[in-house]
Amino acid sequence: MGALAASAALASAGLLLPATPAQAADGDLICDASAAGNFSPPLSPSNTSSIVTVTRAALTGCSSPNGKFSQLKSANVTGSGPANASGPFLDQCAVLLKATVNGTITWQNHDESGLTFTLNSNITKGTVQLSGKVTSGPLTGDTIRALLVPTLNSDCATAGTKSIMAEGGPVFFN
Repeated sequence: MGALAASAALASAGLLLPATPAQAADGDLICDASAAGNFSPPLSPSNTSSIVTVTRAALTGCSSPNGKFSQLKSANVTGSGPANASGPFLDQCAVLLKATVNGTITWQNHDESGLTFTLNSNITKGTVQLSGKVTSGPLTGDTIRALLVPTLNSDCATAGTKSIMAEGGPVFFN
């Protein structure tokens, strides 16, 4: 018996099959994101290790699909941690970046959440993957994930990778 016929038979018996596969429960929070960070010293083929400092990061337009964190609307994020680049490089520009950041989310209501996250960037593919965990405060225990679009400093071909900007959220807290 085909899937359509089986569904029709079950429906007529009062049993319904879901039209699509089951999905995870709604998340705790979804926000739009933008961020910028500086590398000190700049990353280059001769210097593949650095410290990244988040110089500007914002979470805006936050909404709570499950209603548990509807008081959280926007935030600023600060943090820093080790960063590494691996080849190949395009001129002096790092193509593959990885950074592990410990930081703080300061919500608009002055609550604070600790977090740790890893940023993996492939500049040639135009992606920054962010994954991490909230370690304290609101959303403790939630995982964080995002896919953003990166931009490096415009003079990286001569100065090395000094900065990265990442735009295009959303960021999911589950």
